[in-house]
Amino acid sequence: MNIRIRQFLVLAAVAAGASLLAGCENPVIVSGVDVANTYSPDELRRYGSGGNALRVDVAGDPFGDGAEATADAVVAAMQGRNIGPTVAFARAPTQEAQPPSRVVMFVNPRRLVGAETLCDPRGPITTQASTDSAVRLTGAWCQSNFVLSRASAHVEEADGLASERFQALVSQLTIALFPPKNPHDRSRLMPCPPFCR
Repeated sequence: MNIRIRQFLVLAAVAAGASLLAGCENPVIVSGVDVANTYSPDELRRYGSGGNALRVDVAGDPFGDGAEATADAVVAAMQGRNIGPTVAFARAPTQEAQPPSRVVMFVNPRRLVGAETLCDPRGPITTQASTDSAVRLTGAWCQSNFVLSRASAHVEEADGLASERFQALVSQLTIALFPPKNPHDRSRLMPCPPFCR
């Protein structure tokens, strides 16, 4: 094939892809994703079987519906949103797997939240109501006081707990908190040589 024709086809494919992406709208921006070296998606299997559930602690009331309603909406929006093993999320699980783990979600934290304070139950993080229709969400998966994963996300023009944008915010953050594999795991990049089998 002629080089000019090949270049034209590549440019046409890039232009078509760019126009398709321009038509897609994802209003949620996820940032600050951090996954610990010790994160293992296999640990999630404990929270979807045998009646176990992963506890979720939610702080915040962005729309004035009350902290309880906000917590219920966040936990409901998390169900079925992780990639990988099925996980049951609950505000007050009747049975928790060991070692105890929990997810913390802060809706509109007043300040940037560092990893060292996310999972510390002694350091309450204050939140605030939405004043500009933007909602920020910071979350972490904690094992005791250790952060296994954390991320933040925000969305503009969310107008309530039941809005598609708020639901997408929680969904995207849940996906970020529970990646299907540890990004630090390089074992699958190179095949194991015969001597290590």
